[in-house]
Amino acid sequence: MFKDKGVLLFLYGTLKKGGRLHHYISGSGAIYIKDIRVPCSRLVDTGNGYPALVESHENDKVEGELWVVPEELLDTLDVVEGVPYLYKRDTFEDGNGLSFQLYVGDRFSHIQSPHLKDSNGVYRWLV
Repeated sequence: MFKDKGVLLFLYGTLKKGGRLHHYISGSGAIYIKDIRVPCSRLVDTGNGYPALVESHENDKVEGELWVVPEELLDTLDVVEGVPYLYKRDTFEDGNGLSFQLYVGDRFSHIQSPHLKDSNGVYRWLV
């Protein structure tokens, strides 16, 4: 549906609406689709003013925003996100035919951040 407009990208931290780095998204021609939750993942607070999404083996989910971003913006976002040193850009498939990209911070997986998790097992970064 949106393939001709760009790449589906999941935003969960400083790039999402209201985040301090959202100016890279706004004005770029990116299109907000909807809020979603990514299963089998959790957020950690890096202690540096930004979160990292890491894999979870529990029933955890990360709440964020699904956007279509222009493909030419991805190189800039990779630099902003610190790829390949802090994060990697990976593809997530939800099992229902939805496939999108997201930034994963595996190097932060040792950190525990229970304050980002609500009673329903949903992690969210408040901007």
